[in-house]
Formats: sequence, C-alpha cells, structure tokens
Amino acid sequence: MIRVIDSWQEPTDAQIAAAKAAGYGAWLGYFKEYAYDNIYHGWSDQTFQRVKAGGLQTGDYCSQLDDPTWVRNRAASLGIIAILDDEGGIVPDNAGTDGWLAASGAGLYGGAGVQATHLNHVHPFSVFAGYPGGAQTTTWPSYAAKPNRPTAWQFQGSTALFGLSVDLSNFDPAIFGAPAPQPTKEEEMILVFTATVVAGPSTGVNAQFVSNGMRFRWVQNPGQLGDILNGTGPVFNSGPVQQWASGAPVADVGAFGNPDDPVTATMLGLPFPGIQTPTPAPIRAPTPAPVTGCLAPPHIYSQLSSATDPWDACGETDVASVVTDSGSPWTPSDVVKWAISAGAASANGETTPANLVAELVHYGIPATAVPQSIATALPAALARKHELIVMVSCDTDGNPTTPGTATHWLLAYGISAGGYEVMQPLGSPPGSLQTYPIALLNSCDQKSCVEVGLVLPKDA
Repeated sequence: MIRVIDSWQEPTDAQIAAAKAAGYGAWLGYFKEYAYDNIYHGWSDQTFQRVKAGGLQTGDYCSQLDDPTWVRNRAASLGIIAILDDEGGIVPDNAGTDGWLAASGAGLYGGAGVQATHLNHVHPFSVFAGYPGGAQTTTWPSYAAKPNRPTAWQFQGSTALFGLSVDLSNFDPAIFGAPAPQPTKEEEMILVFTATVVAGPSTGVNAQFVSNGMRFRWVQNPGQLGDILNGTGPVFNSGPVQQWASGAPVADVGAFGNPDDPVTATMLGLPFPGIQTPTPAPIRAPTPAPVTGCLAPPHIYSQLSSATDPWDACGETDVASVVTDSGSPWTPSDVVKWAISAGAASANGETTPANLVAELVHYGIPATAVPQSIATALPAALARKHELIVMVSCDTDGNPTTPGTATHWLLAYGISAGGYEVMQPLGSPPGSLQTYPIALLNSCDQKSCVEVGLVLPKDA
C-alpha cells in the first residue's frame, strides 16, 4: 500500500522532501486544459517532474470537460497516471463517462454512488471518495462492494499538511505500475509478467509475457502459461519461474529485455528487425453529414436585453430561449438574476456547463453537460429532437472566429445545407437566427456542450 497526498497547490521541493521523509509514496496534482473545466488549478509539467525527481510517484486528477486524447497524451508524455474526478462539482457522472475513460486511459474517482454504478465496468483502477474520520489502513472501505481491479481510497479531504491544504489516500501500488526488475544475465530466472497491449485487436487488454531477462515473448493461452509455470513445456531455459508483481501490469517492458518475435513486438508497439513501423494516418475531426435536419427555430432573445451583466449573459440568454419555448416565458434578465442569487453564476462572469445545467434544471428542464465536439454532439442531440447549447471562440461581439478573444454560448437547433443553424444571442445583429458554415464553427469549437434533455413543444 502507498500513502498518497493530492493537492491543487503545487508543492515546493522542500515540501516534496518532507512528504517523502514522512513515509508518503506519491503526491498527485491536477490537469487543466480549459478555463471552464471546473478544475480550480492545474499543475505545470515541471511540477509533476519535480515530484518524480524527488522520489515520489505522481499523477493527475482531471475533468471530463477536458479532451480525453489530450489527457492521455499529456499523461503519457509525463509518464504518470490520470484519474477522472467524477463528482458533481466537476462533472456529474453521466452516460458519456465510460467512453471518456476509455479514450483517456484514466482511472475513476468518485463516491459510493459512482463506484456502485461502475462496479463491473472495465476501467484501469478505481479511487473511492469516502471520509469516515481518521487514518485508514486499506485501499477500499469494507462497507462498499470492491471492484475486481486495483483500488485506492481517499479517506481524508482538505487537511493541513506540510503547509498546504491536501487530501489523503491509500493506493494499491499496482495503480502506478509494478516496478520493473533489473535482470543481469540470461539463464538466471524465468519471469512471467503482465503488460497492456497497445496495438492490434487486443489493444487495452492486459496480456502475459515470459522473459529470461534478455528476451521476452507473449504467452498465448492459459495452457502455455501453465506449462511454463510447472516446467512441463518449452521455455527459454531451465531456471526457476517467478510471477512478477503478482500479475500487476508493469510500467517498463524494456526492463525485461527485447521482444523475441514479431507478434510480441507488434502487440507492445516495439521495434523488431525486419518490421517497419507504419506511420499512423493523421486523425481528422469528424464532420457531420451536410444535411442532418433542423428543429423548429427557437425563441429569439438578445443577451443585451438583460438588465444585469448583459455582456456575460450569453449562456443565460440561451437558457431563457429554451425555457420560453417550454411554455414558461422567463427572460434573460430573470435567468441571470436567479443564477446570481443561487450562486450558479461564475465569479468571473464566465458561465460553465455546470452553471447552465443548474439553470435549466431550476426551471424544470433536464439537461446534461456533454464534453464533445459540435460535430459529434449535435447530430446525436438532433436525433433525439433536443436542442444543444454549444461553446465557441469568438470576437468581442460574439461572432465566431479563431483564434478568438473570448468564448461564447450559441443555441444550436439544426444542420442544413448551409451549415449549423443557431440562435445567436449576441453577434451582428444581437439576437438573431444565424447559419454558420460547418468548417467555421468546427474551427471555433471548444468541445463543451449542454444538451437540453427533453423535446420542446415546438418540436413534438
């Protein structure tokens, strides 16, 4: 078991050294890609590297509003784990959580309800958030069903330690990857180890490999593994056999030698003589079909009609349009006033997806934050006859542009031959129905949407 600290504040070298001296094995931080992802503060790459240089493991908590590919790539480049912070204050658990986890490679953090929902799902590891009081000595509480994968338990939140506000957890060492062996010569010992397949039809599966310290190969089936462990089948040599790290996936397969055959090399994305590693094709953003269909045009409001904070009221104006079309004629001013009184508006004037969800729910309209591109989320919403509030980069007048000087919420209700059909609460002129070219809005896309969770009377 590893004792773990996490904090949004970035520790100094002295604080890292103090934690290591006190017996902690890891200090975790946060990733933050977008201003609206509800992560208070993200660490720099240099801080993660300083923690590792100080002799501690590290990793990041992250938001579902961030791009999962960005999370995967940044974590991989730093050689650290990623953990999805699946809680109401960031992004509540939703139907897109499993897909986001699969795309990012992250483990899952959440309370009892989240963990029960995902108990039998396929994730790398799970971190339970539950605070019974006092230090704990296990990686999962006895009162909750435990998943069949490595686990951790955050048992203490927001406590003062080493001069910072930190959370405390216990982690299974397997979460950080089993430490690699240091073989010195062939013929010493046969090691059976587990590693995650990175290419081919079994991508993402934890497979077993056998190594003699210099070379290793894939163990193709349980029978072959039994022969190796029992010494009854062909093996590299006659040395004793050891199951490495109780089967936990290793972090560095290179420590077990070089792949012994092309299949093994391909599975793990490693070079092999005679095999040319193909250059992957560039990943292209999905583009919707030219015509997907349109809902009835929404009620038009100008955000400048709001008596309170009109220049920051684009999201609330979209909400007012939806609420009005639901049969309750509330204006942008009404929505902004409620948001401020309920604390659903951001202190800096920026409206987050969680804010918009809270506002819609207040007026009796279900809604879900969808951390996807417009090209992906809008066709899916339209298929359900749902409107979609989308975030784009814009100029100071709310006109979509890239790079922009600000971000702006539009109410999308269709895709036509001309492009995306939206209610524009600002723009030129303020408060109008606009058709924006698909390429333009895709280039401005901030990959943050809020789907209205019902069919409005105009679209029934």
